[in-house]
Amino acid sequence: DTSIRTSGTLKSHYATQTPVVIGNIGELLGENESKKVGILSFQEFYPRIPSEYQRVLSPQGTLAEAAQNLFAAMRELDELDQELILTEKFPELGLGRAINDRLQRAAAR
Repeated sequence: DTSIRTSGTLKSHYATQTPVVIGNIGELLGENESKKVGILSFQEFYPRIPSEYQRVLSPQGTLAEAAQNLFAAMRELDELDQELILTEKFPELGLGRAINDRLQRAAAR
């Protein structure tokens, strides 16, 4: 394989040890009731999950704030010994595209 491997270009570069699942968080919570989950959301807090297992990237709903908080939040959730990290697709515009790309890479296993 002679392709150049630059940091950030590999599909799994942003992968966490904890599997990441992207979708509707409410539905994913229902499908994974028996599992210990962490939540990475854009601006919504989920009352039935303890707050220490949640990271809300932008309570104000700005993609710039969400992008700024993304990696630290992923790292923090990854260190909590949960079975899954549930996250959602972000708006597909501007920085939202970059956030979705990073989440897709994290979900690639």
